[in-house]
Amino acid sequence: MKDKTDDLIMKTTFSVMCRILHYIEKSLDSDIFDRENFTAEHFGISRNRFARILDMMIREGFVTGIKVSDYGEPDAEDPFEDREQYERFGIKIENPSITVQGIRFQAENTAIMKVLQTVKNLKDVTGFIKS
Repeated sequence: MKDKTDDLIMKTTFSVMCRILHYIEKSLDSDIFDRENFTAEHFGISRNRFARILDMMIREGFVTGIKVSDYGEPDAEDPFEDREQYERFGIKIENPSITVQGIRFQAENTAIMKVLQTVKNLKDVTGFIKS
């Protein structure tokens, strides 16, 4: 069961990465980057996951013009720290762009996702392929 859960998390993370790259790639045609919709909520994930995925994408060289700051966990002993309002990550968007490496990643994973979807559809239609 753990392998299936890990596989689902990996697919979901790669799917979000591809969606983020697609969003940034589409913005290349515009004079202004749409920051209003470049949010965790838009991609259907938590703010922390969004920041961590962006950080991974920056480190892998998939995107530029975005900076993620990790402020660490709140101090549990600080009586003045409002843990409910604490935001661990800061995201600064200056001039986001997808890199050639990001385009390659997007193309490769989009093709793989299409193949997997086709196999799933064939399985559903024919019932011959067993998991």
